[in-house]
Order: sequence, then structure tokens, then C-alpha cells
Amino acid sequence: MRQTNQYIERCEPWKLARQPDQQSRLDTVLYTAAEVTRLLAIFLAPYIPTASNNIMHQLGLETTATTSWAQQQTWGSRSFTQVNAGPLLFPRIEN
Repeated sequence: MRQTNQYIERCEPWKLARQPDQQSRLDTVLYTAAEVTRLLAIFLAPYIPTASNNIMHQLGLETTATTSWAQQQTWGSRSFTQVNAGPLLFPRIEN
């Protein structure tokens, strides 16, 4: 996730969104971030199942027990057409 955060900071999608000629690049950056988040939710499901389900819901995806592990962890196996708003999943811990 740290590398994905660095990728997003480097690509600056908030700037790409203001440039119509950069729509394809923006789509790639946002898809990459969503796909990494989806895969992390799958990998972490045995440890934090409620948070994992919430992440999948916010990505607009269903969690199904019938889909094989191999199918679920394949990069690019999903398309994201709608992202759902939801509560903050992991609040910041203040020192």
C-alpha cells in the first residue's frame, strides 16, 4: 500500500483530472489504486473480514465465497464502474 500511495503522489491524479487530454492517464492511475485496494482487501479478509467486506462494498464489488482464490487475486480481473461512499474504515490514531 505504501508503494501505491507513493505512486498516487507521483502521478497527482487531482491535477490530471483538470486536464481533458490526460483522461486516459487518470483512468490508469485510479484503476491501479482501486485494483491494489481490492487485492489487499482479499488478502486481508481472513484477518479483518468486516473491513475487507466494507472495502469491497465501497469498490462496488460483491464478496462471494464461490469465486476461487486464484480468480480473485488475478490483477485486472475486475472493472470498477462505480465507487460507493462509505464510512472511514481505519481512523487515524493520534499520539
